[in-house]
Amino acid sequence: MNKEKVLELRESGLSYGQISKLLDMSRSSVISIVKRSQEPKCQWCGKRLHQKPGYHRLKIFCSDACRLKSWKANHPTK
Repeated sequence: MNKEKVLELRESGLSYGQISKLLDMSRSSVISIVKRSQEPKCQWCGKRLHQKPGYHRLKIFCSDACRLKSWKANHPTK
């Protein structure tokens, strides 16, 4: 119950401190709930990323196609 309420209040624009006071919980608990709920997404298309457990390097693109599109958009030819 609290998890859903925290995420709902955060999406509505309230700060961590405001949420913690409203729900009578610690600010660090609110931050933890919000951070854990965020799923990694592709920087180009927004598709959900699947991270390998224990792999030290985090993915930022879902595919080579998205990586190349991002590169071309940010490095225009002269």
